[in-house]
Formats: sequence, C-alpha cells, structure tokens
Amino acid sequence: MIVNKGIFLALFVLPLCLFSQYTEKIGSGRPGQANGPFGVGKNIYQVQTGFRLSEVDSEYFIFKLNTEIIDNSTMFRIGLFERTELRAGIDYNIRDKFREENTVLQSQSRTSNREERVLNGVSNMSLGIRQNLTQQKKALPAIGIQATALLGGLNDYKTDVVAVQFRLLLQHKITKNLLLNTNLTTATETENLSYTFSLNYLITPSIRLVGEMYGVAYFNEVNLEKDVTNNFDFGIGYWISDKLQVDLFGGFGYNGSTFRSKFISTGLSYRINRRN
Repeated sequence: MIVNKGIFLALFVLPLCLFSQYTEKIGSGRPGQANGPFGVGKNIYQVQTGFRLSEVDSEYFIFKLNTEIIDNSTMFRIGLFERTELRAGIDYNIRDKFREENTVLQSQSRTSNREERVLNGVSNMSLGIRQNLTQQKKALPAIGIQATALLGGLNDYKTDVVAVQFRLLLQHKITKNLLLNTNLTTATETENLSYTFSLNYLITPSIRLVGEMYGVAYFNEVNLEKDVTNNFDFGIGYWISDKLQVDLFGGFGYNGSTFRSKFISTGLSYRINRRN
C-alpha cells in the first residue's frame, strides 16, 4: 500500500476561510507528540522549547544497540494568516551516547565486538507550514494539514537527502473539557505511516493532562522490528499566564524483546501578541 502524498499537497491550494484561530490563552504542541489542526493566529509569534532525556535499547539479529540522548528541541511558530502558520524547528543533541555490540558465531564459540561513541551538535533542522481547513461541525472533526521539510543536521548529523513530511491533523472535541487529537504522518523517501492518538483533559482552567499512544505502520518495506512498535506517554501542562505555559511529560515504548525505550521531558511555551 502506497500513501498518495500528492493529496496532501493539493489540499494546500484550497481557498482560505476567515474565521479566527486566535485564542486568549496560548495553545501549544507541548506536552506530547501530537499537533492540533489550528494555527496560532495572525501576527502571533510563539516559541516552544524543551529538554529531553531518553534511552533506547534494541536488538536486530546479531546486533544489540543502546542509545542515551540528552537533547533540546525548539519550534518557532509565526502566524502568517488567521489559519496559516509558518514553522521552523531546530534539534540539538547535548550528549548522544551510542553503544553497539554484535555477536558472531565462529566454530562453536561466540565473539563479541563492541563500539561506543559520543556525539553532540545540531541533529535536525526543519521548515514547514500548517494550514487549517475546517472547524468541528457536530461529529465531523476540525481538520488541518501540515508539510515540513526535514533538512537534517550538521557535521555528524548531516544528510544529503531532504525529506518532506506530510501530516493530517484531526481534532474531536468530545466534551467541554476533553478532546482527542489524531495525527497521520508520512514522508517522502519512505512508505511508512505514523499515527498518534492524543487525549487532552482540562482539569482546571490552568492545568491540562495529556495521554497518548503512537506508533508506525509499515507498507512494502522490510521492517527489522517485524511488528509495529507501541509507544505511550503521559504529561501535564500548566498555564502560568495567558502567554506562558510550562510542562512535564514522559513515556515508554516496546516491541516484545527487540525494542524498549523510555524518556522524560520538560519545557515551556511562550508567545508574543502583535495583533493590536
């Protein structure tokens, strides 16, 4: 099955509507993995940044891999029009420790080879656009689309291939305080389809809870993990003011005995209002 990426591109030429995206209180993609279908609103400038500590253990045939990363991820969002925003992101690995071990069977004995390296630097840069298409109408969700050029990083993280990622953004407001964000993501250079389901619950006017499940479905591609990896995270966001939010969240992933991961992250989101 091949996802038709041209459909996502075609949607960007739909006429712009005039209903407002602006909200009195800052809306952020943190905490969590999912994006909502709305922009920040015209003449709004917003930054979302956070630090993460993560560890991944995986096994592929004779290989055992362990990665420990401390990184910072920052996203800048600019409200170009009411329903259109420009996005620029940068990821920086403060410490990227990678260990690899492979075991070779030779004449009834096993030989293990180990390699370890520590890297740091800009691991990825991105430039994208988000377009909201519709608001929610009864059972029909609010819909948005997002296209992002993944430019790669610098030095050891440099890549010769620029991939373009396409994301369909859906949002269902279930009750006054509960909503579900659903994201479907694919990219050039791959035939994978990533999915994210994110429940957000507002427990007070200043505190919201987030719980997510996300993973990857593989199409026409050799998947070394053989099964879809299951990932979960849980977080809390706290509005200090209408323009400042802080957050804390963490999660884990697994796929039987071949893949295990865990992480914890904290950060903040801040916006500047130039609407007046």
